[in-house]
Amino acid sequence: MSVSQRGVRPSPGLDRGALLAALEEASEVVLHAAIYDNFAGSPVEAMLRRRLADGSLKRLTILSVLPPKCWRQEFSQVLRQGMTPGQISRVYAASRQWCNDLSEAFPNQVKLVLTSALPLQPQLLVGDTLFVGHYAHSPEPAALGLWLQLDACALGLAPGDLIQWFNLGQVPRQSDPWAIALGRYVQECIAAAKVSPRAGECRS
Repeated sequence: MSVSQRGVRPSPGLDRGALLAALEEASEVVLHAAIYDNFAGSPVEAMLRRRLADGSLKRLTILSVLPPKCWRQEFSQVLRQGMTPGQISRVYAASRQWCNDLSEAFPNQVKLVLTSALPLQPQLLVGDTLFVGHYAHSPEPAALGLWLQLDACALGLAPGDLIQWFNLGQVPRQSDPWAIALGRYVQECIAAAKVSPRAGECRS
């Protein structure tokens, strides 16, 4: 059986069609992608708003990064290489506005978490599916890099495991290699959610 048949599907760039299909089915979603300006006014936003409005998306957690000064400049160039500080500031502002608008429109379903934890990879936890990309010192943004679509159930996990682990704030000890591998991504979301901007201040 090939890897893709077992629940691991690579794509050049984030597969928006697959993401929309997963969002159509998920009842809980966790976004951990540092900035979200590319989602503003997109079909992804429209899908989120529709499902939040009709109540089928019961919880949306957005982890939004507020980088401390010690790594803000370098990470900003990883996110959007070649942009001036002013342009980067506008990108962050647009992302914060998008997050704030969703959390204000749906306060009972949307949880906005500000974090200063260093993001290691963009990831979208959509029900039982993980979309995972990577950051790189490249003029091409993460959305155009290699992405993996990971189907947790096809890889042997029980339905709801990933979201349950995130909500519990810990990943139970695992023995299955795929559960361990996917659990590491959930642990990254859990860790980011625990690092407040003040707690993440850099010290010399």
